[in-house]
Amino acid sequence: MFEKISSNRAKIKVFLNSDWVWETITFNDKNFKNRDITDWKENNPTLVKIGKKYFITFSYEKEIKLNKIKLGDQVIVAVDLGLTNSAVCCAMRSDGTVIG
Repeated sequence: MFEKISSNRAKIKVFLNSDWVWETITFNDKNFKNRDITDWKENNPTLVKIGKKYFITFSYEKEIKLNKIKLGDQVIVAVDLGLTNSAVCCAMRSDGTVIG
């Protein structure tokens, strides 16, 4: 569970000493105007453990209308996020030719 207090502080519910308690955390507030995502929807955060440290990550989403292009001229990009490995990407034309 996550409750935003201010632009760089929030409360998260964690299991500590055999009980669920609210812990206040401070995180870096990035400048979203430079990234041009001020109008994007902020999704639920995820707590990620890397080594002995914990990080909170946010994902954003926005619905974008695609251009009407003939099927033969389309290029697809596939991404395998990989649960235990790094992400792998592939760009391919409609005839199966891999271009990147």
